[in-house]
This record gives sequence, C-alpha cells and structure tokens, in this order.
Amino acid sequence: MLLRSGTIRDRSTVGDKGNFLKGLQALQNEGMLSSHERDILNPVVDAGNAAAHRGWAPTKEQLAIILDTVEGLIHRLLVLPKMAEELEEAVPSRGGGGAKVKTGKPVVTVMDKIEAAPKGMRALYDELVGRLKALGDDVTVRPQKHYMAFRRNRNFASVQIYNQKRVVRIYLNLDPDAIELDLTMMRDVRQIGHFGTGDLEITINSKKRYPENNISF
Repeated sequence: MLLRSGTIRDRSTVGDKGNFLKGLQALQNEGMLSSHERDILNPVVDAGNAAAHRGWAPTKEQLAIILDTVEGLIHRLLVLPKMAEELEEAVPSRGGGGAKVKTGKPVVTVMDKIEAAPKGMRALYDELVGRLKALGDDVTVRPQKHYMAFRRNRNFASVQIYNQKRVVRIYLNLDPDAIELDLTMMRDVRQIGHFGTGDLEITINSKKRYPENNISF
C-alpha cells in the first residue's frame, strides 16, 4: 500500500520519474509543491522506505495518516483545479459576457452549460457532436455530470463545454505518441487529471476550429 501511494503520486501530475523522491522533487521544481508540503510528505517517504527495505509494518492508525497525506495532495493537485474550473463556469463574468443562466438555476452540469451556451458556442458544440455522430450509426451519446460521453463499444470521446473561456474540449482515446501534436490546440493528458476518459485533449474555439492533421472526427 505504501509503494502504491508513491506510484500514485509520481503519476498524478508530472509523470513517472523513477521513484517517489524524484517525483516529489519534480513537483517542487515545477512550483506545484511548496517547501512546507514537502516537509509534511517527508515522513511518508521515510515510511515507504522502511516498509520496502526494512520490513517495517505501520499500525492501522499510521497507515491512515499516510493515506490521508497522499490523498490530500492528490486532491489539491488534481481535484481542486477541476472544481475551480467548474466554479468559474458557474460565476457570471463582470462584463456580463458570460453564459446567461436562468434565474435560480446554477450552471453545474454539462447539460446546464449546453443550455446556457451563447449562440456561437452552441454552434461550435453542435458541429463537433455532428462530426462525432457521423463516425457510425452505432455511436451513442450519454450525458454525464461534467461531460458528454460518446460511445461505441466503450467511450471513445468525452466532450466538455466552457462558456466563459469560449472553448470546447474533447478528450479522445488515442495514443498521443502516435499523433503529430499541434501544440496550439492539442495536449497529452496521460499524466493530467481531467473529467472523462481519453489521453489526447483537443481544445477547439471559434478561431482554431479543428485539427488539420491525420485525426478524423
């Protein structure tokens, strides 16, 4: 369990760096982990080393502390950023240019966002949906809380709409290493937390429309 905690940490944001210490150092170097947080995590590292190399077995209470510490970091690095992004969507912009929400109905689900989308954003979303459905008669669409799931035998695409940012994001079950990435709109998210499934993220807006490489929708 202690070694698994280290693996989760290494893969959560900066990729597998070879071991737990290198993973923590990478997080700290990228400004994602403070010195104070590193001090809190050092006993977890020591506990993992003791369990792996010196036969030490933590008590139930000590194991709970270790797991709470690891889960707390994962929550801050992966969960909170996405929750904040969803909150940003729900809060009206200062200039009044954000999504128009019906009185008393907060924008909290993807269906709420689609319903509240400005005309241009809705057209962009509808065009993407049309492209995905055109891949075959067996394509089905299943609304989830934070994304629309497009399925054949399994999910092959997850779509999110962000009215405040004026973008639609699609996550595809494709290997980013097999694609010539257009870094202006595409991103490898194998080590980055996000709603839905898929290792390749594509951000589409009114200007950069769709990829011009070998990805077909």
